[in-house]
Amino acid sequence: MFGNRAAGPLKVYIHVPKTAGSTVNAHLSGWGAGLDHVEHYRDRQTTLHRKLPRQAWVSGHLALNKMQALLGDAGGREVQYFGLIRTPLAQVMSHYNWLIEIATRGGRFFRAHPEGIRTYAQRLKDSDNTDPRVVLNNIEARRGMFLNLQSRFLLGDDLIFSKDTGISRLSQYAALRSDPDTLIADMTGQRPTRSKTTNASTYHFDKAVFEAPLLQDFLRKHNAHDLNLHARITARGVLDS
Repeated sequence: MFGNRAAGPLKVYIHVPKTAGSTVNAHLSGWGAGLDHVEHYRDRQTTLHRKLPRQAWVSGHLALNKMQALLGDAGGREVQYFGLIRTPLAQVMSHYNWLIEIATRGGRFFRAHPEGIRTYAQRLKDSDNTDPRVVLNNIEARRGMFLNLQSRFLLGDDLIFSKDTGISRLSQYAALRSDPDTLIADMTGQRPTRSKTTNASTYHFDKAVFEAPLLQDFLRKHNAHDLNLHARITARGVLDS
């Protein structure tokens, strides 16, 4: 840091839900000054831009194109983008489970979420999550929360997706990884010496339900862009270890 101004590029983490992002944020917070959940600044862009010069990093639940629009020219600083991708099936299951967790915790935590999320989370909690047809119908009811979510975050939700579209946007990242420790090392120059997992929850259903052929076929078809992107990233040594 030089005075009140951060030195070097602004490190920007695209935080896809349920991809160990809270763990990444926790490590970044111990490394340098930063802002997480910058999506909360969408209506306070002037305030954000006043804060940016003092930040070493920012992160948020925003698609790449929306993060870029929010940051603007970042006060003339170089910006480096980073992201994590998770095995698509694991990400969908974890997100489904997290919504049940929201309803299960209840109280102030539950009330802090928007009404639509509360209603849907309660629906999942009250469902028969041993029945693959019920789980499939629940996912269908909120497709945008689950299907190809990682692709839409990492490549931008302004794209019309096909198998190969948006791949050029991968070049906008300094690193895309599937391992959070490696990503943390990319961003900070220091690989964590001890696991520091945060925001994890016990599963509220048997994960074997997602192995049912009905759900497997549905996700292969309707979550295909995430499957393709995960395969592409993990096959490229430059982007993933």
